[in-house]
Amino acid sequence: MRSRMTVVACAIEGLAARPGLLFFLWALGLAFPYFGFGPSSFVWLPDNGDAYLPMQLAKADRLVRDQAGLWANLFVSGADGLSSLWVGEPWYGLFALMPGWAAYGLIMLCQRFLAGYFTYRLLRDFLALETMPALYAGLSYAFFHQGSINHQWAGFTLYDGLALPGLPFFLWALLRLDACRKGILLAGAAVLGVFLSVTSLYYFAVFLFPLVVAWCLWIVPRRGIFWVGVVVFALSWLLAEAPVFLAAYANSPLSFRSLWTTHSPLHEPLVLLEYHLGAGWRIIRDNALSLALAFAGRGASGSRDRRLDILLGLFLFCLAYKIAYPFLIRQLWPLLGPFKGFGFDRFFVLIPFLAAVSGALGLAAIGRRWELKLTRQPSVSRSLSLQAALFATSIGILLVQWAGVQRDILGEMGAGRNYCNLYRNPAIQEIAAHRDALSPFRVATLSANADDTARLHPGYAWAYGLETADGYVNLYSKRYHRFWEQLLEPLSLCDRSSFDGFRFSGTRLYLFAPDAGASGRRGAPPCDEFFHPGLLSLANVRFLISPRPVAQDGWVPLRSDRLAEQEAWAQRPKRDKLLGLVLGKYPGQPLYVYENKQVISRFFVTRRTRVLPGDADVLSALSRATREELASTAYLSEPDVRGLTFPARDMQGGTVRVRDYRADRVVLDVDAPTGGILVATNNHSPYWKATVDGSTGTLFPVNYTFQGVTIPSGRHEVVLSYEPPYAVLPWLSS
Repeated sequence: MRSRMTVVACAIEGLAARPGLLFFLWALGLAFPYFGFGPSSFVWLPDNGDAYLPMQLAKADRLVRDQAGLWANLFVSGADGLSSLWVGEPWYGLFALMPGWAAYGLIMLCQRFLAGYFTYRLLRDFLALETMPALYAGLSYAFFHQGSINHQWAGFTLYDGLALPGLPFFLWALLRLDACRKGILLAGAAVLGVFLSVTSLYYFAVFLFPLVVAWCLWIVPRRGIFWVGVVVFALSWLLAEAPVFLAAYANSPLSFRSLWTTHSPLHEPLVLLEYHLGAGWRIIRDNALSLALAFAGRGASGSRDRRLDILLGLFLFCLAYKIAYPFLIRQLWPLLGPFKGFGFDRFFVLIPFLAAVSGALGLAAIGRRWELKLTRQPSVSRSLSLQAALFATSIGILLVQWAGVQRDILGEMGAGRNYCNLYRNPAIQEIAAHRDALSPFRVATLSANADDTARLHPGYAWAYGLETADGYVNLYSKRYHRFWEQLLEPLSLCDRSSFDGFRFSGTRLYLFAPDAGASGRRGAPPCDEFFHPGLLSLANVRFLISPRPVAQDGWVPLRSDRLAEQEAWAQRPKRDKLLGLVLGKYPGQPLYVYENKQVISRFFVTRRTRVLPGDADVLSALSRATREELASTAYLSEPDVRGLTFPARDMQGGTVRVRDYRADRVVLDVDAPTGGILVATNNHSPYWKATVDGSTGTLFPVNYTFQGVTIPSGRHEVVLSYEPPYAVLPWLSS
């Protein structure tokens, strides 16, 4: 027997003796770039959901915490906090206790370990698989090389929480509880539900429950009291998420998602079919190794494994549902109400787990009865089981893919996707030095479309405690969406695809800029060729951050002492950049910061009022108004102010002093000798309330998307407070 033991078999036996150590080392290898280079470590940066890290970094900022409330003042000129996933997640505790890059790397490490180790344990303990198939599934799922799922070729991301990497853990833990007494089962299930809630975003976590049901019905059948535990697991998660669901339900009809339609130019049936067929093909490609093992095992096995057939069926269902979803949703759209825009197609996030387990079952089905001869000499009996050979080959493929990912990560790090460049950039730190709780201002970021390495994300500024007029946000005001569409109107003439992408898809509330060389012009392009600077001033944008020089009257460039060094560094070879990054000599990508000398104050009193017939008239008037008109005139839509009266003559305006500024409560001292309309350029919401000298005031939309309240003549104390429906919950309102 010893003579037949190969080096591969010996290694397998040795690793199987300490699976925890094996999966820790594998997780360490996968997560090392996220923390191994200290402040210069890698930061995952796709264009989907990448706002989650700066959100957590912002919560660790003292000034942000002092101002924090149920209103998220940090992005898109204000949005509801819970429905935009700003408050409620506990990850920020890690970022408050340790350096941001270290906290980020620790979470990446934990995700990969949980995914690998508990996939292995689940298959060993409850599917009774041999060592090699279980090891393959764990190593494959921890790797999560899934470019088709939100571009996650580098593995699990922060916004995955534990819903995706922790999926095997929750399955394993529930099944383990089935062997416990009734009280322990129910208590443990409740704890698991709350744990899932506090570590995961609901729009991923909700898709875990159908898999739990399918797994415990067909893969590892359970009966009796166990299903009561599953119900408790679901209910405890639902109760813990109740404030978020309530916030989303209340704010979805007010959000840009309610504007979505299935009949936009981007949703033509043939275009959709082509796109989703391509997405389906990419999913199959990313999971080709596991699928090959699954179908090989199914074909080679003499007896059918019912569990393998079920898992492959679930895989195909998720894949088919992903492809057919756009056509199904067209039929259901009128019935969705406030749930329009929710991604009901996210069953595809389960596909990598289903594929990895299917591959393991396929490998197990091949068994050890098929052997490969390792020598041609009949006198020497050396052979290797086909299962071991396929396992070794599969692990070799995973290692080659891992090496490719590490190579790509190093290149991305050198190109600027690293912690110190994104979240310790000296140019943005200089802007942050201007922060003052009693003199709020916003910043905006120019996002370059063509050069992805230079692409900036508006969310970067949140990590510095800066408020932005832009961002990538789950839910924000549909009024602000239309305001931003008007702001981007010049873009429609030079980059129609980006303009339509914003109009019909939303979420990315960016200042899109065409490729620097697209127009053929040399030098800095004027900003008014791709957005209205006056509307940016109205939104209280004092600083513009850009990856390249731009020009605009009234905007003054701020020359950082580091800019010349950064510009020189950008011209160096990629190898030099990477070496300097590793040695801690990286100055950051060059950023060009402009101070807007025409910025309009966050709070001001108007001198005149214009009531226009409808929303389109207001937006059109705003885009044509001069800076002086925007700073002195309240533009109102007649349907918004029906029943209210305003003076027909011009007034003197007034002054505003900020006495206290918090996210959901602002106290102002207003001096308006002849009265007027106080304008607060925070997004309007029906859940904002106003009092003037303690008496209830009427808060109405002004300048289409912002807040306005009528001020009588004289000096007054005005209090603006955010009081959403879920504020009655005691653990939120305290």
